[in-house]
Amino acid sequence: MSWQCPGIFLGSPLRTGDGCLTNCSSTQIWPLLKERTDTAPLLFPRTSDIQFTAQIILDKINWPTHDDEEDIEVSLEDTCRVSRFLRTFIENASSKQLEKLVQFWLGWNVVPRSLDVEVVENSFPKSSTCFHLLKLPRHYTEYSSFKTDIIAAISTVDTGFGMI
Repeated sequence: MSWQCPGIFLGSPLRTGDGCLTNCSSTQIWPLLKERTDTAPLLFPRTSDIQFTAQIILDKINWPTHDDEEDIEVSLEDTCRVSRFLRTFIENASSKQLEKLVQFWLGWNVVPRSLDVEVVENSFPKSSTCFHLLKLPRHYTEYSSFKTDIIAAISTVDTGFGMI
């Protein structure tokens, strides 16, 4: 098992030669980790220790709104329907599916402070991992086709960008 740091996997978390912790020495995090080894799992959780629940994810989502003055290319009806499909998927997904959804959405599987959703003119679900943005196509009229496509999208996390 490895410790996870953004973009870095550490085999032994408290050796100074490891990339993430070497950088921590200049920020006063290293002395904290050295003196209080119990803080390492809080700062660098093991991926296997993370438990994904629907409520954790739903609480972090900034749902799309039509309050902006910008040109809106997707109707309110489409936005509400697709957002409802996403909520239904999250509420009924297994912990493993939720983990893959978060990894698809963010590029790794630690939930940030917020997750953004946008309903767009598109063919398939996409994500902008740097911006924590999940872009969902507006064309879904039935939950079953939405579910099929979102499962196909999240199934790519093991072989997607940066994983090959």
